[in-house]
Amino acid sequence: MNDTCVLLTALCKNILDVTGVACVSGVDFDRERGHTSLRFSFCGSTETCEEAVRVLIEKQAEWQKH
Repeated sequence: MNDTCVLLTALCKNILDVTGVACVSGVDFDRERGHTSLRFSFCGSTETCEEAVRVLIEKQAEWQKH
């Protein structure tokens, strides 16, 4: 696992720990360009998805500083 993958994995863990919203590294879906993105899959009601986005935005400063 290269440094970028390690950093993205750590970022995904931070986001999950802080917000309760799960995501994965884009590398899991695109080996060439995936290191520039995260992947979210919202599988619930519109209200649940809206709440997840709200929490991600609200706590962005917290999950970014870890």
